[in-house]
Amino acid sequence: MEDEELFGPGDFSDSGELEVDNVMNGTENHENDTQLTPDPLISSNSEHQKIVFPSIPGLYLYKNLLTQEQQNKLVDAIIHEGYFERPESNQAMCFGTLPPFIMRVVDIIENIPSIFPDEIKNRKPLFDQ
Repeated sequence: MEDEELFGPGDFSDSGELEVDNVMNGTENHENDTQLTPDPLISSNSEHQKIVFPSIPGLYLYKNLLTQEQQNKLVDAIIHEGYFERPESNQAMCFGTLPPFIMRVVDIIENIPSIFPDEIKNRKPLFDQ
């Protein structure tokens, strides 16, 4: 199950290269703008690949930001909290402090220099609900 994807087949190859046929060859179809077609703008200044989705301003995918082990722990913690077991629960709302598993992710992203602009990066706490 280690190589099995939890949420279906991915849009990216295991080689780390984008599979963007329509964007790369200039025949992008705008009929279905809800499709997440990544722009092949990848930051090459680090081991983390930044992939831009122009159809949703501000949405970025940072490939290799978390290790497979970190991803598994995060998903396990979310499942353990039971957010999706109670349909009446609003998954977007949490009151009080952020859960410990989110704070571990905050610690990771605080130490990546280019993920946020300085005005956000220097904010304390970085994330506040």
